[in-house]
Amino acid sequence: MNYAFIPSGPAYNSDSASAAVTHTVPSLPPVALSFEPVPAVPVSKAQPDVPPFVANPSTPPAPVVTQLQVVLVKQFQPPKPYSGASSWKGYREYFERLATVNGWTTIEQKTEQLSIALEGPASEVLRDLDTSQPQAYSLIWEALARRFGSLDGAREAMRRFDSRRQEDNETIPDFEQALRTLYMEAWPPATPNSGMQI
Repeated sequence: MNYAFIPSGPAYNSDSASAAVTHTVPSLPPVALSFEPVPAVPVSKAQPDVPPFVANPSTPPAPVVTQLQVVLVKQFQPPKPYSGASSWKGYREYFERLATVNGWTTIEQKTEQLSIALEGPASEVLRDLDTSQPQAYSLIWEALARRFGSLDGAREAMRRFDSRRQEDNETIPDFEQALRTLYMEAWPPATPNSGMQI
């Protein structure tokens, strides 16, 4: 009995039919098989069904514009706490920058956030103030200036500038910035162009 087998491979084409192998199996009744070559069918990538384009000559087709929507989420930056251990003027500058970044535009918002940020000795200035007043924001800063500012702030800053030494773990840029801050407190510039020349 003769059977024809087509060798298996990655793809079948018309040339593989001529390479048929014949094997003899004695125990089966004779059956004749023949294989005709199968024409090769080209394989194409599937294309999306697109409806035929019909244009009205009097109306131009509307352009199709696809845009990705980008959603930006502005994250709230909470204020760092202030206890009075550092310069109240420096903290005020920081707080004003933070208010701009966070979008606190009203006096009420600034008053609320400043009240929350004060802790320890600095929070004690709130005891004598009514934070619901319209001028509460400026009153809080005035109270902080009285409590933590010295009467002769410029003279004190001059003294600290003269005695300031670089600490063991302090980098040169950090030391320079500390000196600049003390300089600005001790000798406030008369004009924006005047300043410390190092």
